[in-house]
Amino acid sequence: MKILSLRFKNLNSLKGEWKIDFTQAPFNDNGLFAITGSTGAGKTTLLDAICLAIYHKTPRLGLLTPSNNEVMTRGEAECLSEVEFDVKGKAYRAFWSMRRSHGKSDGNLQAAVVELAEVENNKIIASQAKKKLEVVEQVTGLDFDRFTKSMMLSQGQFAAFLNAKESERAELLEELTGTEIYGLISERVHQHWSESKQKMVALESKAQGVQLLSAEYCSELKAELDSLVTLQSDAKLSKQQLDMSIRWKNDKASLENELQSAEVALESAQKSQLESQNDLDKLSFSEPAERLQPLYSKCTELNQSHSQQQLEITGLTRETTELEEAFQSLNQKLDESQQALVNAKKEQHDLEDLITQTVLPLDNQMEQLANKIQTESKSVAQSEAKLNDVQEELKRIELLAVSQSNELRNTELFLKQNETLAQVAPNLEKWKVQTSLIQNQWQESQHLIQKLKQAESEFSEHTRKKSQLESEKSQLTPTYLELNDEETKATAAFQALCQNGTVENLESDLERLNQQLILTLQLQHSQERWSELNSEKRNIDQERDKQKSDLAVLLTQRDNMRAQYKSQNQLVQSLHQLVSQEEHLAVYRAQLSPDTPCPLCGGLEHPILENGIEALPETVSKKSEAEKQLEEIKQSGEALSVQVSTLERHQKENQEKADSLQVELGKIASEWYQKVPNLEVPISIEDTNSAMNAVRGLEQRITFTKTHLLQNKSAFKELEQTQKRKNDLSEKLQQLDGRLQLLDKDLQMSESMTKELLARSQGLTKETQTAENEFKHQVESLGLSFPSQNTQQWFDGLEKQISEYQQSSQKLEELKQSIAVTQSHSDTLAKQKVELSNELNVQLQQVKDTEHALTAVKSKRFEAFKDKVVTNERNQIREKVTTLDSLHKSVDGQLKLSQEKLANALGKKSTLITNLDVTEKSLKEAEHSWLTALEISPFENTEAYQAALLAEDEKGRLKALQQSLSHAITQSQTLLESCKKKLSEMNEHVNAPEWDKDSLEALTFKLEEVQQALDLRTKREGEINQELASDQQRRNDQAAFFEEIESYRVVYDDIQYLHSMIGSQKGDKFRKFAQGLTLDNLIHLANKQLSRLYGRYQLQRKQGEGLELSVLDLWQGDSERDTKTLSGGESFLVSLALALALSDLVSHKTSIDSLFLDEGFGTLDAQTLDIALDALDSLNASGKMIGVISHIEAMKERIPVQLKVSKKSGLGISELASEYRV
Repeated sequence: MKILSLRFKNLNSLKGEWKIDFTQAPFNDNGLFAITGSTGAGKTTLLDAICLAIYHKTPRLGLLTPSNNEVMTRGEAECLSEVEFDVKGKAYRAFWSMRRSHGKSDGNLQAAVVELAEVENNKIIASQAKKKLEVVEQVTGLDFDRFTKSMMLSQGQFAAFLNAKESERAELLEELTGTEIYGLISERVHQHWSESKQKMVALESKAQGVQLLSAEYCSELKAELDSLVTLQSDAKLSKQQLDMSIRWKNDKASLENELQSAEVALESAQKSQLESQNDLDKLSFSEPAERLQPLYSKCTELNQSHSQQQLEITGLTRETTELEEAFQSLNQKLDESQQALVNAKKEQHDLEDLITQTVLPLDNQMEQLANKIQTESKSVAQSEAKLNDVQEELKRIELLAVSQSNELRNTELFLKQNETLAQVAPNLEKWKVQTSLIQNQWQESQHLIQKLKQAESEFSEHTRKKSQLESEKSQLTPTYLELNDEETKATAAFQALCQNGTVENLESDLERLNQQLILTLQLQHSQERWSELNSEKRNIDQERDKQKSDLAVLLTQRDNMRAQYKSQNQLVQSLHQLVSQEEHLAVYRAQLSPDTPCPLCGGLEHPILENGIEALPETVSKKSEAEKQLEEIKQSGEALSVQVSTLERHQKENQEKADSLQVELGKIASEWYQKVPNLEVPISIEDTNSAMNAVRGLEQRITFTKTHLLQNKSAFKELEQTQKRKNDLSEKLQQLDGRLQLLDKDLQMSESMTKELLARSQGLTKETQTAENEFKHQVESLGLSFPSQNTQQWFDGLEKQISEYQQSSQKLEELKQSIAVTQSHSDTLAKQKVELSNELNVQLQQVKDTEHALTAVKSKRFEAFKDKVVTNERNQIREKVTTLDSLHKSVDGQLKLSQEKLANALGKKSTLITNLDVTEKSLKEAEHSWLTALEISPFENTEAYQAALLAEDEKGRLKALQQSLSHAITQSQTLLESCKKKLSEMNEHVNAPEWDKDSLEALTFKLEEVQQALDLRTKREGEINQELASDQQRRNDQAAFFEEIESYRVVYDDIQYLHSMIGSQKGDKFRKFAQGLTLDNLIHLANKQLSRLYGRYQLQRKQGEGLELSVLDLWQGDSERDTKTLSGGESFLVSLALALALSDLVSHKTSIDSLFLDEGFGTLDAQTLDIALDALDSLNASGKMIGVISHIEAMKERIPVQLKVSKKSGLGISELASEYRV
């Protein structure tokens, strides 16, 4: 990430709008530049502006909101900041601004306006604060904290990191690198371990409460159970024999009852048939009468039709007479309505002439005069309203003029009493700046006093550490000699193990064997799959051969069935034709009667009547049987077709499966022959054990190699640890020597620094007092009291008074203008009042003249038409004409309708007379046929025929009775024979004599005794089985339970081991481990920076002391020193290296190409300052743009490119060079 440009406006003391382009000269020619200026000029404000544009906050003020914005320049209504920066070759623009309402300096602060956009195409990425911060962090990989630690480096802050306590250093590392997740992991592991431990204790407690049956008691229960099984077997056999005896007894009794019932039913059916003989005779006697029914019915129908036609002719004769009379009456009404209509139309014509020529012209004239009066009356009302409005407004203006005069006098009095505030206003902002400077100087004085105390404390600490280091050196020397002996022994042991192969060779062999094992396992899986598919394919081929033979048999059977169906169908068609002919002839046979011509041959002799007509010809029976056989053949054929289709589908599916299996077998074989050449020991796909044997051999070789490799690694690790401990101890001894040599020098430097800080503190206190006295004199010279405390409250009160004074001055001018306007308005209203009064009088006279003219016209209209309304009169005469016209048309229509009805009645009467003649002729013929048939029938007369006829419901009842009686007799006879046969079979049974010995009651009693004994033994058997099963279940459950405990113990051991390594209740264990790794990485990065900055020193962690740091002096035999023993210049160099390393560590996602260093150079002597500047030059040479904030003269000389911030005398305002002003 690189800062390209900065534009800002009205931030702190830098009033106005400024822009610094770091891509232009002189910054692009030399990436190292200094930001210079006096104390309080606003150097750090430039860095605040960069933070504001990107993150909406500053390191000193935090997040800026409408309720918290101390960065806006006093007396201004707007401030802004805009930064263009580059990330991975892409430029972005970040913008932030805040303004006050109405553009006034005392207006309320509004919400900030923010924006993030791409520079190349001005595409806005985000315009909301939260969204912008998220996108910025996503693009740059830096949040605000990481940004201020990686690009805005403050030496003082990181010197505090260098000398911080272990706990403080841990918190800072966690904050900077985001390693708090390791503490959460440690806490979660501890929580998991606690839960697992509780569960383990619960399982072990539960295992102690299980009770089991003794072996002796179990044996007794099993013996009793065997005895019960034997007794139950005998009892069940006895029960079975008793059940059979009782069932035989019950079945025999039931059959005897059925036999008796069947005999009774047969006798009853025969008796009912005798009793119903009379009704059955009626049914047989009614059959001849049924055959005469058509002739009698036809005769009766014709007789009724003849009577009805005579009645209709009589009615039509009466109707025609009435219609003729109505026709004459309607003809007379038509003439009368015609004359009334002519008279009404003449009256309508006369009325229309009067209205058109006289009445309507007068009505129009009256309407015009009325409209004129209405218009003139509206004008009068408007004029009166205007006059009233003018009078009201005139009264209001007069009251307003009095009020404005009073307010003018009060305002002039207030301004005269507060004339002093006019002189205070120009000095107010200046006083605020002076107050702020005095407060800053006072805080800096306190800071110097604190540093003085710290320097005195360091002097005492240096003295204490010297004694401590001398004691520590004397204790470490014997330990170093012991480690030297251990190193010799470890080296000999490691060399002995390397004779079986080095670690590198063993690791290479292990990797090769693992690859061979993976490939062999793959081939083993392919071999198993190949065998499985090959076996499946053989089974499918066998099934296909069987399906092929079965299909040939089914096809032959289906062809035979089709031939049978064709032959049978032809037979059915022939029989169907014969039956149709028989049915056609049966119709004619049914019409045959003695002495009646045959419908076919005309003969009078009918021999078929003497032999009787067949009720069901033999042909019909043959046809039904043939159709039944045809349906059976059809169903058999359809079933064969379904079997053929199913078999063909299965055959097709098996063919597809076989093809698919063949393809897959080929694919597996192809892959096999591609992989086998890569094996050290070749195997065959057809030998099912070859792959498995190869896998076992490889696993054994891998186990052997792993064992030797672990032994070698363990020996090498032990050797390394011994050497490291020896080297660490050696380095520590050298460091102790170096630290002791440097402590004396540090003591001298601490004493010198104490004197320097004391002098600076006294001078700053005197300067602060002088500035405060000057400010007090300025305030009191204007007649104001100097604030001893609550300065901000005093300034707020003055600002409020000045604001009231300025508002009153403005109000005075506004009142003078308002009074002049009010007077002018009053004169104008008086003039309007006179003009409106004259206009109103003229309008009232015009209304009176128009009303006189309207009265004259109304009088003429009354003489001609009275008070009648033209529309009403026209409607009345129009309705009269319309009514008479409708009446005339109605009468004319009625006349035509009457004439039509009369013609229809006469025509209908003529038709009925003709039909009556035809009916009389048909009636005579029907009566003759009926009498002829009656004479040859068994009936003497018509009454006898009618008596023989039966009603339909009675005939149905008698036929049902006949069928019911016949069925009852047949059913009773069948049941009687069946019962006799079954009873005979039961008596002939082999065991019948034995079963018949005892009575049913005795057998039932014996069965109950046997059943009770069975139930008791069954209950006891269930109790024993339940007890034994429960005991076995408890034994099984206990075994499973102990397996569960052992299984969970494995899980618990893993959790406990993990807890022992990283678990802790507060997360300290794993957190410290992660922080140690982070600190090691930070030390590595810092040492790289130190090598570039100043090659004398290197940082390292203290052995066995957590996160403590020490410094190695490479020029003093790698002697180790405590960081607190470093001088001010040395501390600066180490702190700068740490700052740069932390920048690299925090910005792991983004390259940092711009650095800004704030403060830290004021405590350096000339030599150390040269070293620091050389270090900055080397950083600049690496391609970074570096900005340094300082007021040290030596830096100004060494750094040619400078960005100067200059104070303007006495105003509390600073400015940059003119080329940066916008």
